[in-house]
Amino acid sequence: MCNMNIYQALGFFLLPMCMAMHSSISPKDPAVCYAPRPASYCDRHENVFPVFFFYPGSQSCFQEVGCILVGNNFATLEECQRVCLRGSAQPPAQPMALYFPLVHF
Repeated sequence: MCNMNIYQALGFFLLPMCMAMHSSISPKDPAVCYAPRPASYCDRHENVFPVFFFYPGSQSCFQEVGCILVGNNFATLEECQRVCLRGSAQPPAQPMALYFPLVHF
């Protein structure tokens, strides 16, 4: 849904904003902080943007670049810290297996 033509036609000037609005997987549940960082395959460098992910080993949020905002990818450092460092994020009892579609632009 968030290819360049569609998100500009809908009034979204930034791809991250579009993906956050239309993602079917919300990163609001603290359990997502323990999910593996989703792989994204970005075809063109102009479609990448900063993303933040939580690394449980150091209990820290790190910046990377990507082209999707689902699962353990957050739009801002503040959102990553708010969801994952608020003291209630605990590893899930069962290992998480999250599957995300490959996104090609």
